[in-house]
Amino acid sequence: MIDMQTRTKRGAVDLLDDIVQRGDQRDRLREVQFEREADQTHLPCLTPGLRVTTRNGARAVEDLVPGEHVLTRANGFQPLLWIGQREVSGDLLTPALRPIRVMRDAFAPGVPKRPLVVAPRVHVTTHPADATAPMVPVGWLVGDTGIEAVETESVVYVVLAFEAREVIQVEGTWVEAHALSDRHGSGTAMLLSVFPELGYDEAVLMHPVNRDRT
Repeated sequence: MIDMQTRTKRGAVDLLDDIVQRGDQRDRLREVQFEREADQTHLPCLTPGLRVTTRNGARAVEDLVPGEHVLTRANGFQPLLWIGQREVSGDLLTPALRPIRVMRDAFAPGVPKRPLVVAPRVHVTTHPADATAPMVPVGWLVGDTGIEAVETESVVYVVLAFEAREVIQVEGTWVEAHALSDRHGSGTAMLLSVFPELGYDEAVLMHPVNRDRT
């Protein structure tokens, strides 16, 4: 694993360069997951069963509802504004959308607390105790001990959205979540392909009938 303690002042691009230098096989694994030129793509998709830290304790992500307060790294408990859930399969399940599994203790003892299954472009920190440690897409870490791509024909993804982009605690791991203000920004095309309703006007998006539970 990367020694994040010695790299807390460096950016994610520098971190990727370090990872690539560790061998051609590791490099090929990452390129299967997504192309480098799409590094800015943000796809904060979790999977059902993962537990999110809230004011009421750890809660399964699929059981959360708008208005619940979720623990964030920088801003304490913040209200969840929107949640979406959708199955991805068939032609839509490209290599860039195939989930990554991070086994228990892969980042540190007790981090994550249980296996973490997320989309490849979910940004995480591998050094949870350091608030300055850079966030990197979990797909960059495929090939490290306990981190692997999942071969599957379908996956259910869940997205949590807040007023601003937040870093939330999922199974004891700090994970970047979505901001409603980013839904028209750069790097969201893939997210909109899975959750097109994120492109709606906010008044429409926030209406309960648009909370997709299929």
